[in-house]
Amino acid sequence: MTTNTFEWTDDCGIPHIITSAAPIDAELAALAVKLRELLPVLRSSDAAISLQAFEPVQHLLKRYNQLCADQQRWNQFVTDQNTTAYNARVDAVGELQTKVGQMRLIHQLNATIKDIENRAETGALSAADMFDDVDSETRGLITEAAKIADVPAPVELSHRAAVDWVRTTSVLNREDIPPGAPNFIWLDHQRISHDLRNLTLLECEFMDEVLFLKRCLSKLTPDLLATKSDIAVHLDEGFARIQKFSADFARWDHHIAAIDHRARIELADIIEGGLDDKTN
Repeated sequence: MTTNTFEWTDDCGIPHIITSAAPIDAELAALAVKLRELLPVLRSSDAAISLQAFEPVQHLLKRYNQLCADQQRWNQFVTDQNTTAYNARVDAVGELQTKVGQMRLIHQLNATIKDIENRAETGALSAADMFDDVDSETRGLITEAAKIADVPAPVELSHRAAVDWVRTTSVLNREDIPPGAPNFIWLDHQRISHDLRNLTLLECEFMDEVLFLKRCLSKLTPDLLATKSDIAVHLDEGFARIQKFSADFARWDHHIAAIDHRARIELADIIEGGLDDKTN
């Protein structure tokens, strides 16, 4: 089990949480100097003098060996931390790729629904045809989309029912926001402003960013991450942009909620007007 802290005990027996190997290295270097100073005494041809150095050398060696073990512990700690950080990025990119797969399915479903609407508008699909069941591919898209939206799939799967279901399931609908509703203002990573009427461009840019992260990750190793190599820096910059996308998606949701709220208020006004006409 890995831990985010490294505890080390100094030569006085006091434990410390350290963030680098500097204290270990410094004490090791100091002990090496002391040991080298005692070696000529230990090698003395006079047995009595040699014996005087033996006990201090033994004491220093015991601490020196402990520090060498601490140094190995530290190296293993760093390796574990680097591996944990690397694996966290692998998992994060994996989750983002799952989200990309969901977005692609939603886009494919919306393209299918748009095609049905266009064929109905041009007469390629008659009014009667709209009550025929959709094909198996469209049925499969709807089934998977329902899982993404965490809502029940429609029992009836006629062309008309499929269109109505997608257009009234806000998490799946990529139709333009209603005429007269304000645009959604979005700044891309180049600080270029866009007036959006639907979510498609924002999602396409998000998917491109995830592809960039995947490419960076394919070139990354735990060691490259630890040394903050160029590829590691690019990866973390990409994750920072993903965070901005998350904020943008949240703003979009708020924007749509405000539009829906305004529509409910307008509906109430219309209903009230109709009631007044009937009762006055």
